[in-house]
Order: sequence, then structure tokens, then C-alpha cells
Amino acid sequence: MVPPKIPMSFVLELTGSAAEYGISMNNAVKMAVNDINEAGGVDGKLIEVVERDIASDEAQAAQTAMALVTGEIVVIENFTAEQIDFGA
Repeated sequence: MVPPKIPMSFVLELTGSAAEYGISMNNAVKMAVNDINEAGGVDGKLIEVVERDIASDEAQAAQTAMALVTGEIVVIENFTAEQIDFGA
């Protein structure tokens, strides 16, 4: 029997001018999710990553945001280092 899955959308730039950052973040998310799933998931449910490429494009970002608002369960937003307070 296949365990139930928790879909998790991840919005980032896999293509376009900021792709190098998006690809690195995507790899980190995949590694973390793999570790979580190998440890049994969340309450026995595996996490399924759903990648959303906004291609460093404002129009694509807006379209993707609407798709997430109307249909996805969990959203992890792409933050840059400048947007996060690391308490330094």
C-alpha cells in the first residue's frame, strides 16, 4: 500500500536571471524532503514536492500565485537572504 502524500508547492526561479539561486534552493528542499520521507514522513505521510518555476518573470509569478491560491495545500515561498532577519 502506498502511503498518503502531502503535496508541498515550492515557488522559485528554476529558469531566468535568478535561476542559480532557485536551483540551489530547490536542491536543498529536495534533500530535506528526502530526509523527512526516509524517516517516515509527517505523521506517516510522505511529502511530495511540487515545483513551481516562475522563470524570474513577474507575470509568471502572478499566474503561479493565483494557481497556488486556488488549488494547492502548502506553499513555501522563495525568500532571499536580504528578506530574512538572521539576528545578526
